[in-house]
Amino acid sequence: MLKSNIFFINKKPNYSVNETLTKVNIVVKDIDYIIDKQDIINLLKLKLDNDSIKLVVDSNDEDFKILKEEDIDIIDMEYIEKITINIEKNPVYHNFKKIVNVYDIKSFIEFLDTQSYLKLMESFNILLKNAQYLIFNCNQEILKTQNISIGNIRKIDKYNRLEKINAIDKEFNYRTSTSVSDFKLLPEDFKIVTINEMEEFKEIKKKFNKITELLSLVYLTDCVFDDKDNTYYMINGIKYTYTNCKCYDIYNWVYQEKDNYFEKLYFTKTIITTVFNGIFNNSVLAACKANYTLSLKKNVDKYFYLKEKYAKLIMENCDKCSDIIKSYIGDFTKDITAIFGFIFTVVILNIAGNNNLKEIFVGDMKKVVYLILFGSYISVIVSIALNAFKMNQLVKVNEQLKKQYDRLFPDEIGNVFDDDFNSIRKRTNILSIIIVFIWLFIITGMIIIFRIYF
Repeated sequence: MLKSNIFFINKKPNYSVNETLTKVNIVVKDIDYIIDKQDIINLLKLKLDNDSIKLVVDSNDEDFKILKEEDIDIIDMEYIEKITINIEKNPVYHNFKKIVNVYDIKSFIEFLDTQSYLKLMESFNILLKNAQYLIFNCNQEILKTQNISIGNIRKIDKYNRLEKINAIDKEFNYRTSTSVSDFKLLPEDFKIVTINEMEEFKEIKKKFNKITELLSLVYLTDCVFDDKDNTYYMINGIKYTYTNCKCYDIYNWVYQEKDNYFEKLYFTKTIITTVFNGIFNNSVLAACKANYTLSLKKNVDKYFYLKEKYAKLIMENCDKCSDIIKSYIGDFTKDITAIFGFIFTVVILNIAGNNNLKEIFVGDMKKVVYLILFGSYISVIVSIALNAFKMNQLVKVNEQLKKQYDRLFPDEIGNVFDDDFNSIRKRTNILSIIIVFIWLFIITGMIIIFRIYF
């Protein structure tokens, strides 16, 4: 038996109820039960929570609107002919959960049964806007989906529908100007988890199942639209007629949490159009899974090939950092060898001629030695400039590699580029400074020695 939230304080007059998602209209036909003003006050108490109520009392062919108890004083109780109760439902919204009161389940379910699929989707789209869960609060358990319940539900699933909608919207654009695809709804909003199996709820069960499949179709095709008496959908530019497609399981596989929506959807569309002629049947899901798994194996081979190629590029870049050290050592060795080679040659030749050591480096010869030593300073500066240019080029190449492979290796890219390369770069810079310091120390030391002794 269907229960009702409507009560008349120990009295049971004959009344009719017409309830929708947003309004309740009650017409009290048996006025004999309305004896005094307290009965009118009791009618005002029918509303729940923050809903609003208005009584329209037909008395002496005149309508009186009653919004609060003080308004009752103007009514002559002896001449009341009819009372109409109008309740406006104001959903309670808290922590992304929206609660709507249900006053008469039978009337409410009858209203849902009479609505078309599109009308229901339109209404639920409004109610679910910015909400993660929608509760139609009544004193009888009727129906529960992942995101909607009709009944006195206390515990709800921890499922963030808004997060999923935003994730899908970020990657795709389904909000076209077509009649079905306009709604920001998910198939699981209407996928029934539990339902009261009473005869009265068979029609609403049927409608929820149909909406689930229609919404699944929206997320698996390019667009879904109505044209006269038929529903059509398009995939890869081809138009097909909707014929009770079973799409939810395919949708559920494609849009698994934190999965690659785009690749799975691409395979699904391709397989449906090329293999199944646009028809969704029981074999589609198995075919999609098989082909996607095969594709993943091929992608893994490509992944490791690119990763190997990428590793070689990184090693080459790191080797070029080592080449900078080699360049500094080479320049340093050549310069110091040239200086000492010149000095030793001059010394040996003069010793062979029996010349005094202090008499060798005088006059023009002393000037030549200073010129060579100051030329070494210039060699140091040139070497620093060239190797700094090489390091800047390596940094630019590293940044280009980082941008190029950022999408391919998003989890590893930080460690490889930010840690490995930077550590090698830092080590190269330190060694370069040490070599330059030794180089300058030797040149400066030789200049000081010549100034003191020669």
